[in-house]
Amino acid sequence: MSLSIAGLLEKGKGILSSLPTRKRTPLKSERRVGLNIGRSNVVACEVLIEGNQTVLERLALRGLQGGTPTSELVKQLWAEAGFQSKRVNIALKGRGIVIRFINFPRMTRSDFASSIQFEAEKYLPFSLSEIVFDYYLSEHAGDSREVSPTMPVILVAARKTEVERSVATVKEAGLEVNAIDVDTIAGANAFSRAVPGEKDHTVGLIDFGAVDTAVSILNKGALDFCRDIAFGGDDLTNIISRKLNIEKRVALEKLHASQFTTDLEQATVQEALDRLLHEVKQSINYYRERETASPLETLYISGGFSQFKSLTARLEAELQIPVKFWDPTADLIKGSEVDAEVVKKLAPFLPVSMGLALRPR
Repeated sequence: MSLSIAGLLEKGKGILSSLPTRKRTPLKSERRVGLNIGRSNVVACEVLIEGNQTVLERLALRGLQGGTPTSELVKQLWAEAGFQSKRVNIALKGRGIVIRFINFPRMTRSDFASSIQFEAEKYLPFSLSEIVFDYYLSEHAGDSREVSPTMPVILVAARKTEVERSVATVKEAGLEVNAIDVDTIAGANAFSRAVPGEKDHTVGLIDFGAVDTAVSILNKGALDFCRDIAFGGDDLTNIISRKLNIEKRVALEKLHASQFTTDLEQATVQEALDRLLHEVKQSINYYRERETASPLETLYISGGFSQFKSLTARLEAELQIPVKFWDPTADLIKGSEVDAEVVKKLAPFLPVSMGLALRPR
C-alpha cells in the first residue's frame, strides 16, 4: 500500500457513511474485516455483505500483553476466532494523527484541491514532508449559490511513521492492509449506521478508553468536533489503587462493581472521577462556545470504562444532557457463529472495529 492521500482516507468514503459517494456496482458477496489495534486491546469484526444484507460473522477481543509483540497477538486472534479474510481495514490513533475543522474561503472544488496542497501546512503541527493527508468538502462546497464567503473543510493528517508502523504490524501478523482510516471517523461511521434516527440531531459520542477518552460531536450526521483527552480508565484505577493502597486488579474490580462503601473509598473515587469529568466538560463547553455550535441533545457513550455504574448519572448531572449506551451491531444480522451474549458483552469495545468493517471498499 502506497503512502498517498488515498492511502489514508479514500475520497468521499472515509469520513462519514452519510456523505455522498460514487455509485458502485454491487457485488454478489463481499467479506470485510475491521481491525482496531488500540492502547489496551486488539478488537476485530468480520462482516459478510450479500446484496442488501450485512451479516456479522465473527468478532473477537484480546488484551495487549506486555512483552508480547502486537503482531503475534493479532496472529493468535485470527487463528482462535477463525477469521476468513486476511485483508483488513485498520485505524490510526494518537499524537501523530490530526483532525482540523477549517472554514476555508469559498472556491471551486478544483481550485481548492490545488490550493490545499500548499495551504495544508498552515493548519498542521507537522511539515508536509512528514505526513500523508486528506480532506473532506461538504456537498455544497464550491457551490456559488451559497451565501457564506467560507466553506467548511475537514482536514485529516497522519505522520508517515505512524502509517508505516501500523502497516508493518499488520504484515508481521500475516495480514494485508486494505484501507486505513482514523479511529474517530470510523466510530462516527459506525454510529451513523447503527443509530440512523439521530442524523437530524446534534449528538455527542464519548469513548471512555483505558488510556484516553475520545469526545466527538456529530451535527446532523456530519462530524463537527473531536478531541482526545489524555486521561482514561487506567488513570482512575491507578489513583484508586495508590490512595487506597490496594492492587490495581482489586481497584479495577471495585470500579466495575461500584463497591466503594467507606468514606475514604467514596471520596477517592469522587476525586478520580472529577478529574475525568472536568476534562470532558471542558471539551463540551469548548464546542458550545463556538458561534456555529448547535445545542447538544444527547450523549452516547462507549468504551470499557463506560460500564462504570456511576458514570452515566454523573455525566447527566454535570452536563445536563441525557446519556445513552449504543450498540454498533444493532442493525446487523448475527451469523450462526456469533453468540448474542458475547456481542452484548463486547459492544462497548466495538465502535471503531465495526466502523472499519462497514467501511465502503
